[in-house]
Amino acid sequence: MSSVGYQVIAELSECDPDCLSDPKMIIHQLQLAAEQSGATWLKGESHQFNPEGVTAVGLLSESHIAVHTWPTECRATLDCFTCGDSCKPELACKHFAEWAGAQHVSVRVLERTWE
Repeated sequence: MSSVGYQVIAELSECDPDCLSDPKMIIHQLQLAAEQSGATWLKGESHQFNPEGVTAVGLLSESHIAVHTWPTECRATLDCFTCGDSCKPELACKHFAEWAGAQHVSVRVLERTWE
C-alpha cells in the first residue's frame, strides 16, 4: 500500500457559541487553519442554518477542510484531509479548536492509502 495523505477528524466540545455562529469568521478561520497546516487555500463556501448552525468547507490544493457547528450545544466537528506528506492537517484542527475556545477535543488521524 502507498500513502495518499492524512485525514484528521476532530470533535470539539464546550466551544464559544459566538465563534460557532458566524459563517464569515468561520471561513476566515478555516483559511488560517489550512495555511497553518501548510496547505494552499483555494476558496471557501458556507451555509448558515435557521435557527442555528453553520456548515463551511474550504477547498485546498491538497484536498479539503470542513466544519459543522451546533452553537446551542457548544459543539463542532472538523474534517481536514491533505494529500501527500508536506502538510500537517492536525495543525489545522489545533488552530480551529483554539480559536473556537474548545475545552475538549477528540482527534482521530487516518492515513489514507491506495492498495
